[in-house]
Amino acid sequence: MKKFVGFVVMGVLLTGGEARALIGPDLQKILERELTEEKIPVNIVLKEQVNPEAIRTLTVGFTKEEWRKVVVEELKRFTETQQAGLLAELSWWESLGEAEGVKGFWLINAVHGRLTKGAIEALHERPEVHYIEYDLMPGGLLKPQNGQVEEPRIQTLEWGVTRINAPAVWAMGNTGQGVVVGVIDTGVNYNHVDLSDHLWTDANYPNHGWNFELDNNDPIDNSPSGHGTHVAGIIAGDGTAGDTTGVAPDAQVMCLRVRIIADSVAENQWWDAMQFAVSPPLSPSNGAHIISMSLGFYVAWNPRMATWRTNCTNVGLAGIVMVVAAGNERGINFPPYAIRCPANVPPPWLNPDQPISGGLSDVVSIGATDSTDQIAWFSNPGPVTWDTTSPFNDYPYPPGLFKPDLSAPGVNIRSLDAFTDSSYSFLSGTSMATPHVSGTVALMLSRRPTLSPVRIDQILETTATDLGASGK
Repeated sequence: MKKFVGFVVMGVLLTGGEARALIGPDLQKILERELTEEKIPVNIVLKEQVNPEAIRTLTVGFTKEEWRKVVVEELKRFTETQQAGLLAELSWWESLGEAEGVKGFWLINAVHGRLTKGAIEALHERPEVHYIEYDLMPGGLLKPQNGQVEEPRIQTLEWGVTRINAPAVWAMGNTGQGVVVGVIDTGVNYNHVDLSDHLWTDANYPNHGWNFELDNNDPIDNSPSGHGTHVAGIIAGDGTAGDTTGVAPDAQVMCLRVRIIADSVAENQWWDAMQFAVSPPLSPSNGAHIISMSLGFYVAWNPRMATWRTNCTNVGLAGIVMVVAAGNERGINFPPYAIRCPANVPPPWLNPDQPISGGLSDVVSIGATDSTDQIAWFSNPGPVTWDTTSPFNDYPYPPGLFKPDLSAPGVNIRSLDAFTDSSYSFLSGTSMATPHVSGTVALMLSRRPTLSPVRIDQILETTATDLGASGK
């Protein structure tokens, strides 16, 4: 391995000319209430962020695994320097009992904590802080369209698996072996027999991942729909109980459970799960190769899109591609704001059919099709725009950025049931289409582990069947 001598890469990405930090509108409403000692969960995002192009220059000549190590070390070095003063002040507030649960991120230059109104107002004055926002946001889960539990049956291959021709790839000896897929979702029933012998394994994480909702090592799926288990089964269900539901039946699933309930999500948990997938705290070199995320925010909910795009870009810098669901609100939300965030984040590769250029990131976003290759009635349409999101201000609409990047089977998909260890259930949604693509990427990486996010995206888009009008 080449010797790397690090240095801090400076770059102003989330700029702000204000002398004081911005207070997000959701947090402002809370602060207007009469508060005394109530501790409010907030995310504090700093103005300075790494310069992606400068980071990329550090990885030239390294292998893919060395490349990840270099990027993680540099991100950690950068954020440690940038956050030092802020964390010192937060430590003081903790000593006064006015802050708790303080955690600095390195994937994004940001800090999470639960703070009193007085502490928040004091941090508002710090010059390095870009904005402070309430951590909880509306919704998050892409509501599946149907559900029905079934017992095991005679060995079969599910229609989505055969429709994308996965068995032909298995016959070539590529079944996802050696590839880890980080599933950020409602957790996974890791006891299901179709998954239990090929989950991500690490002595420091005995249950194959982490529960960011409860901050413990048990990421079991307890959501009413069994959403995360269903997703995991489409990626890697191997048919032990009678039905092969997985595109990559030998891929390993890393179980990353986050808070996703009917009314709100904890944004910092999603960031933490992404960071874990890149480099788990107790086992930094044993991360995932793919992130599969069947989750997202309506743009109308005002997600912190610039921060999400920065986070996703930094995942890509580490060589890990993100596969993200476009959402299920066709006819409710309309372009250029129909596709959820972060599925609206730019991809790693710019398709030549894209009429205008802009910055790139790391998100391959996925729409849903049915068994006749028709776009699902619920699948969110593009294009999207970033023309009013500072500091990016690209892809003005029209024509905008063409999204989704591709579509996959997502209607009446049979996969693993979360509440038994050997049964199956049906769900529909772009949540089900996304793991078909995540599993496909696992097959690609089992064949050629050195593929970069750029090359993965290019291969996916240029080899997908072109339906409808010619072009993306």
